[in-house]
Amino acid sequence: MTKLGGLPFEEERLRLYDLKSSAMTLMREAGVPDGHIEAAARHRGQGVTTKHYSFATDTQALSAVDRLEELLAEVRGG
Repeated sequence: MTKLGGLPFEEERLRLYDLKSSAMTLMREAGVPDGHIEAAARHRGQGVTTKHYSFATDTQALSAVDRLEELLAEVRGG
């Protein structure tokens, strides 16, 4: 599949599920509401998306640390 798609993962096995997981993670990072992601993923029940894609991406983790730094600066008075 990776060879046919011209993807750079020729030595690794790439499953369709991996592509779906990446797409759902990117949607979540982009701020797409969970309900929309659930519909796109064809998840049957509410909460499935949150359960499987609730981990923080590097970007989200860095954003959280930056926000904490801002809050601490406010507490310290600037």
